Amino acid sequence: MKQIIKYILLTVFTFFTSFYIFYQHEAIGNTYSIAAREYYLIFLFIIVFYLIVLRKRIVFFENLLHELTHMLFSMLTFKKVSGFYVSATSGAVYTEGSQKSILVTLSPYFFPLLTASLLVFFSLIRFDYSGQIIVASYALSLIISFKHLIKDPHEILSTGPAGCLLLLMLNFWISYLLLLWLTTDGFNINEILTTTYDGFKRTISQLKLD
Repeated sequence: MKQIIKYILLTVFTFFTSFYIFYQHEAIGNTYSIAAREYYLIFLFIIVFYLIVLRKRIVFFENLLHELTHMLFSMLTFKKVSGFYVSATSGAVYTEGSQKSILVTLSPYFFPLLTASLLVFFSLIRFDYSGQIIVASYALSLIISFKHLIKDPHEILSTGPAGCLLLLMLNFWISYLLLLWLTTDGFNINEILTTTYDGFKRTISQLKLD
């Protein structure tokens, strides 16, 4: 039953994402284009700085971030965490029960915990932060995720084609919403939902006419 529900939710999410991209591809392209113009130097700096300075110095921090994200999503999916281990070479989160949620497995590869932590921290201390800081943290999160993917592709591959599809869509939404927020000083979730729903109705109408 859980498998059926999982695939139904994945199908709904896939249709939702597809309709939004199809009917809003110009706006999406515009958002990424603006972000690229404004922040490409930050991305390049972080990549170069990581390769030259950080690559061998923050390995423990990378593993810590990876396992903390697993642990966060374990708790969000109501898994009881019984243990936590991290070192410079590996890490693990121990939960009760043998079956791991697909979101828990994929979480470090789409959720930028470093960026989210900075946003929460800055909000708590009411610090007037710059968008460059957020972009820099997100760029570093992507580099760390990519490094873990190269190091252990089995973690993602173990989720199968459905997991890989879900990962692609989640990365799209996280990056798009973050960049939309930075380039427009906010985003309207209701507008996104309405646009997608209108696109769905338009598609159904066209199918009926055909």
